[in-house]
Amino acid sequence: MVVRDIDIAFPYDEYGKAMREGERITQLCDSLREVLATRRVALVFVDTHESDAQSLTDLGRKLWEGALAELTDSGLLVIDIFDPGALAGKSSAWPPDPCLVLELPDRYDHDSRADALEDLASIALREGWFPTFDEARASAMTILAVSDNIRDVYAGLAAAVVRLGVGTGVRK
Repeated sequence: MVVRDIDIAFPYDEYGKAMREGERITQLCDSLREVLATRRVALVFVDTHESDAQSLTDLGRKLWEGALAELTDSGLLVIDIFDPGALAGKSSAWPPDPCLVLELPDRYDHDSRADALEDLASIALREGWFPTFDEARASAMTILAVSDNIRDVYAGLAAAVVRLGVGTGVRK
């Protein structure tokens, strides 16, 4: 399931004051606990290395240690996509010690390029961008010929999808 159109609101108490931070965290955890009873949830943090040291310390101590860590036993998955080199010396509270570390390459090798080719072609065919697998595969080959840098390839694909209005219901 893909979640879209996320709206984060801070409820007000009977005096019109914003809920205190601790109350918001408690409410978040109560809501997550309720959902985790029937399905799994992943929280994805991106580019936390760009945050200042105090924000990272607050995130680790208040949100992780004070709330989310205990929910991992109920099936909560917390993912942080960051540059570990850029976090040096910022905080010991965030990110938490990982259960698993995946070092993602930034360039394609022979095997990953072949996998990406098949993935891109399958996505293009499934989304109806091309009528045949051969056409979808040719498109994927063209996309991959532009760069060996994984980020650049997918950023270019995303930009093309947005420009074309593919999958958005709006064609330009």
